[in-house]
Amino acid sequence: MNRKGKFPLYLSVVISFSYFLAMAGCGSVSNNSPNPTPTPTATPSPSPSPSPFPSPSPSPSPNPSPSPSPSPTPGASGTIKGKVTDINGVPINGTITIALEKPAGGSFTIFKQTNADAQGNFRFNNVPPFKPTDGSALNYALVVAARNTTGPGAPTGAAGSFYVPTILVSGVCCFGPGGDPIVPGTNVGTIHLGFTSQADITGTVTSTDASGNIPVPIQVNFAPMKMFVDDFFFEYPWPEPPPQLGTAPGTACPAGTACGSFDLFPVPSDPAELAIFSKTGYTFAPSASPSNFTLVLNAVSLITRKADCSPSTLTLQTSSPLISDAGNPAGTAAFKACQ
Repeated sequence: MNRKGKFPLYLSVVISFSYFLAMAGCGSVSNNSPNPTPTPTATPSPSPSPSPFPSPSPSPSPNPSPSPSPSPTPGASGTIKGKVTDINGVPINGTITIALEKPAGGSFTIFKQTNADAQGNFRFNNVPPFKPTDGSALNYALVVAARNTTGPGAPTGAAGSFYVPTILVSGVCCFGPGGDPIVPGTNVGTIHLGFTSQADITGTVTSTDASGNIPVPIQVNFAPMKMFVDDFFFEYPWPEPPPQLGTAPGTACPAGTACGSFDLFPVPSDPAELAIFSKTGYTFAPSASPSNFTLVLNAVSLITRKADCSPSTLTLQTSSPLISDAGNPAGTAAFKACQ
């Protein structure tokens, strides 16, 4: 499949997370763990400024073809399966997460999610036929997020490198002529991934009570990010445990709030690649939509461990396109009426 891959730098997931006493101020924090443990005393500072790195150089990509799909049985639950490799057909030494997404209006949301095995094989069992309620012919789509095994000082295409976000959509409707639907009983063949350039996304979170005068520490969980591609939103699954952070009072926080900061590093910064599924073969190409992510943050009470604040979910939008090898500020998520 035709791809324009870029080779990234070494990677690490950095989730800013630290706590300071009121006398020390509210400073930014970081944690190299991909799944940091939140605490109610995190206090942030303005978004960190990551150090720029040289941009990776593109590399030519081969043009493999997927395996043919068997004829599915209409109207019955079944399996959707396939395989994910790098652009040369070699298994990826890392984490490959595949999301089976179904459409609703202008968005595709995760219906099922799985990880590929060591050879890149994946399957979704007991998938029911999709029945659109809006009269369209939209059907299932697959979104692939992958990252090579994490390691410091990664040379080109080595440990820690992200692969470009990859979307395989059903044919027949909405994304172009031709193609076949992805339905129960479909083998989508082999999806080949190329490397992507990378960036980081920074931002802050505040939390307060209903009056806006009393700081209320909370935990914030990051849901799958959203990508806007060819007039639709798709959810991008985290290939590693989703990040978390906590807010806490501090002198650097806005008056009456607890606060915290985050630095999501790295994230893919090339445009997502998209193809229309066809049993006779398909070719991925960069989307015309510039790279972008919408962050989805969920507030959780430190006392009840249930959804907190009103509303309990806020979104932040990155710049578009994302700037590779640099920080991309997403702004502040201000949670209110927290308890």
